Amino acid sequence: MAYKDDIIKILKVAIEKEIESCQTYLEAAQKSNDPEIKFLLEQLAQDEVGHREILEAQVALLAQVEGIPLPQGRPLKEAQGQEETTDLETCKLELEGIKRAAKVLAEAKREIEELQSSKEEFYSMVTHDLRSPLISMVAFSKKLLTSLQAKIAEKDHQKLYWIWSEAKKLEEFVNNFLDLTQLTSGKFIFNPQPLDPRAVVDGVIETLHPQAKERGQHFEVKMGGVPWVEADEWAIGRLFMNLLGNAVRHGSTGGIIEVGGEGKNNMVRFWVKDDGPGISEKDLPHIFDKFYTDAKGQRGSGLGLAIAREVVQAHGGRIWAESKEGEGSTFYFTLPMVIR
Repeated sequence: MAYKDDIIKILKVAIEKEIESCQTYLEAAQKSNDPEIKFLLEQLAQDEVGHREILEAQVALLAQVEGIPLPQGRPLKEAQGQEETTDLETCKLELEGIKRAAKVLAEAKREIEELQSSKEEFYSMVTHDLRSPLISMVAFSKKLLTSLQAKIAEKDHQKLYWIWSEAKKLEEFVNNFLDLTQLTSGKFIFNPQPLDPRAVVDGVIETLHPQAKERGQHFEVKMGGVPWVEADEWAIGRLFMNLLGNAVRHGSTGGIIEVGGEGKNNMVRFWVKDDGPGISEKDLPHIFDKFYTDAKGQRGSGLGLAIAREVVQAHGGRIWAESKEGEGSTFYFTLPMVIR
């Protein structure tokens, strides 16, 4: 019957949606660092599996009905009509139940999203309040390091250096968290304009030069004739700062950090390459996730690369990494080219 074929098609589409929803919940659960949210997402995924099984059973039932031999001694027309009516009513009841369940799940999902949003807003408020005292701590400790260098013992100088270094790390974390919150909340307004990427890279390298010099590292720039890009100046500066800063931290002492770019198909592909310890195959798919660090905790707070991903995606580009343990890492990303 034609209407049975239509019902089967509808149910199959519903099954596909249940599979997609289940996968979405599972992926979100894997990325979440909050145990409560992780548990709720896993429960939602399990519910989607149950709904899918109900739908699959209905498809099997309807398909089977077409070939069921009719009982002996009953009029063909009467038996056929009763089976069709019963099966159709059963399908309708099941679909209504699924609709109600979907409503409940949608409400649960909304509550989870609101809870996550409230938490991030609270974290943002706290870190914002930390920023001012941290700036003062970093500035004063740096001033003490400079002014007392020749007046105090080496062990006391090392203690001061430790204070400055740890305060600097905390300041970087706070800045990264606030920047990422702005980018993911939709509050940051991008202002794309034609930019010379070589000029942006030169500025970032100048800022990172003292750190690189301390480790005996050298920058190798391969951006001769690279096309201009259509991008927000602050965001792209932050992007290069995060990737090149990572390369300085994780590159080998005395090594070379390569940064380059080339235009192709209305996009410009950039890369930042270091000769550090590399990233394991297990960690590589997750390095752009918020708060993700590798097994050895060598990837810092897990915010810098998350910011890089947000910036690139906001510009319609793509970002990825290639790496093998012991062979360094190369980060690639694309940005739209200025069409003249």
